[in-house]
Amino acid sequence: MENKKIIRNYIIKILAVALIAIIFAQSIMLIIEPQEIPSNDPYIFSIVPNHDPISINGNDELATFASNEGLIGNGTYAFPYIIKGFIINASTAHGIEIRNTNAYLIIRGCMVAGGISFNKYGMILYNVSNANIISNELIENSLGIILYDSSSNNTLSRNKANYNRGIGISLWYNSSNNILSGNIVSYNEEMGIALSDSYNNTLSGNIVSYNEEIGIDL
Repeated sequence: MENKKIIRNYIIKILAVALIAIIFAQSIMLIIEPQEIPSNDPYIFSIVPNHDPISINGNDELATFASNEGLIGNGTYAFPYIIKGFIINASTAHGIEIRNTNAYLIIRGCMVAGGISFNKYGMILYNVSNANIISNELIENSLGIILYDSSSNNTLSRNKANYNRGIGISLWYNSSNNILSGNIVSYNEEMGIALSDSYNNTLSGNIVSYNEEIGIDL
């Protein structure tokens, strides 16, 4: 009887160790193998907006917007305007659209989603310079971030442009002397990062993965 009890306890211990080993192995596989989420699932990231889409044309409109919103800054190098923390649904308009400004501006910690089915971009800068775009999330839009038509001397850093229908981050038409660093650009239906007719830009430390067509296109 005593021997049977010892054997039974021994078997239980072996089974317990085997179960732990299986669970550990599965956990390791989850870490090693990235888990793809189908990019055609609408609104993977559900957001509750706290601000309407933003559209600004020119330094005067930017100053008025900053005043109306109670934003800090005055548009100088030492004291830039700061737009931060806005959550925007882009189903009715581009999430953040800035045109024809050269005042110093920081856009930080904003999230724009929902434009994917409505041909709306997460963020578009048109003829803009001196903007610092930091740690924003552009998810499930027609395009993530685009610098367009001579948008130069800007910095895009630590942004996430994922699950967009077109390109994650794009520079078009003489958008030059920009810095793209530390951005995560993944699961976009076309390209991760695309530069067209744009010069002297610096790309460093970006993670570009699982885009359906091309990672980086020059």
